[in-house]
Amino acid sequence: MHKDKRNRIFFSLLIITLGLVFVCGCGRVSEKKRNQVLAQDPEFKYDLLLKEEADNQVKILKEDLARRKKEANSRIIDIKEQLRITGRDTKVKIKEYQDRIRDRRKRISNQIDSWNKDLKDCKAGLKKVTRDIKSIQTITKSKNLGNIVDDQDRLQTKLIEFTEKKKTLKDKISLIKHRIKLYKTELKLLR
Repeated sequence: MHKDKRNRIFFSLLIITLGLVFVCGCGRVSEKKRNQVLAQDPEFKYDLLLKEEADNQVKILKEDLARRKKEANSRIIDIKEQLRITGRDTKVKIKEYQDRIRDRRKRISNQIDSWNKDLKDCKAGLKKVTRDIKSIQTITKSKNLGNIVDDQDRLQTKLIEFTEKKKTLKDKISLIKHRIKLYKTELKLLR
């Protein structure tokens, strides 16, 4: 078994060596050999000229292709750089637009918060005015006032004042609720 392995290695090296000899030996033909062929077949000169012309054209075409590849690669590099710069500039512009919208949403949100505070204050005021109206109505219904006209007039004036204040507060609450609803919708549209 050990002998088979040695034989395989030997034949592999022999084949490689013969291959190299064949390739090297089949390279260029010497000038002497060329002249011998031309002496035996003078018309073969045209084939050699045709081959030389073909070799020159292939060389020119390969050089032209290499030049075009180099130019194309240079343009590709330029285009990639332009694209990178455009991408960076576009990201900056996108961020600016997003920041504007974010700022507008923040202003709307702050306005909603302010109106919610006003709404809370108005509701508290309405609750107090409603209590005051009920207190006045309770007092005027009681028999404790007697016939004191000044007290009745004063309470009646207060009742009218509180009733107007209640209406004003209700209108303001309605307006604030409408604005809050509108701005909440605007806020949703800006998301």
